Amino acid sequence: MKSKNETSVFLNIFLLYNSQNCIAQLDHKRSSHAATRQENEHMPKQMVIQLHEYQKLMNICTALETEMFAYLIAAEETR
Repeated sequence: MKSKNETSVFLNIFLLYNSQNCIAQLDHKRSSHAATRQENEHMPKQMVIQLHEYQKLMNICTALETEMFAYLIAAEETR
């Protein structure tokens, strides 16, 4: 059985990893979107689609981080 400190450390590492992963995905999407926009200025419909995909990913990352923080707070409160 893990101690509360070990659990807290694990949750912090998990949160950090997922946050970094989300940021990396967002950076990749941003770069992809910027490159596509430059290459396809005559295709605004495609840009709108990519922007919506980027916004969906941002919403998913925000929701994930919110859930992880709520879990972390609940774990701290049960100590």
